[in-house]
Amino acid sequence: MIDDLRAMAIFATTVQLGSFRAAAERLDLSPSVVSYTISALEKRLQTTLLYRSTRKLSLTAEGETLYQHAVPMLDAASQGLDAINQTQHELRGQLSISITSALLESELNEALSTFLAQHPGVHFKLEYSDQQTDLIGRGVDLAIRAGRLEDSSLKSRRLGQIARALVCSRTYYDRHSAPTSAQDLAQWDWVQLDMMPSERTLISPNGEAQLIRGQSRLQVNSVVAMTQYCLAGMGLCTPPTQMVTHALQQGLLVEVLPDWQVAAIPYYAVWPNSTVGNEIRSRLLTFLQRRGVIN
Repeated sequence: MIDDLRAMAIFATTVQLGSFRAAAERLDLSPSVVSYTISALEKRLQTTLLYRSTRKLSLTAEGETLYQHAVPMLDAASQGLDAINQTQHELRGQLSISITSALLESELNEALSTFLAQHPGVHFKLEYSDQQTDLIGRGVDLAIRAGRLEDSSLKSRRLGQIARALVCSRTYYDRHSAPTSAQDLAQWDWVQLDMMPSERTLISPNGEAQLIRGQSRLQVNSVVAMTQYCLAGMGLCTPPTQMVTHALQQGLLVEVLPDWQVAAIPYYAVWPNSTVGNEIRSRLLTFLQRRGVIN
């Protein structure tokens, strides 16, 4: 039974992160151990849990069933560990956090709410912004930023990456000839986000990266605003996938070149070299990692 529980935990983590390598890094194992453990679990169960391909992993019907049972098991274990930590030392204090609006509709919000519920003595002051603010000058204890970091005296830690989609409104798409390659988009309008470069990297179905520099008549400083203007028909944009899922399902947005991929952007935790909020910040990052919110 113990071996099966360990295998279920490895299996669920692999599904959450989408690859053997990512799961291995999270669990401090080798990719071969992760792959072997899941294969051994499939052998014991006499069924296939995952379809494997060079590009991604996908669940079989049996794998989906097991995953739905494995996730509550991991959550219960995580809550148990957090409960012990809480009884050992009650956290108190306030943490000022600046978060990129690219994560506005992500699982981060639920995780922050859960952390506050578990630590009644902690207070969060949250700001959702895509501006590169002066953390020290504004008294920000922790920032979660997307994109390339500038060299600075701030401490940082890579948390993960944000999957993006290449989209435009249905009305804008219908005014153009259907593109067959990334180069066809060079003459399309783009809604430009301040914090991102004007050149976009698109990855072809055969894995080749192509750099596209489009024209922009509209520049904004918010991912949310960028997405709203895209919905209004002002051109192409590359918002976080989870931010446009419903609009795509409703047909308000069209995924352009769906066989191509938009390069994901990394996001980081950044904080001043200060002792203020150290313990809360450290416990929060550990909690987010255990929950699978950060890689």
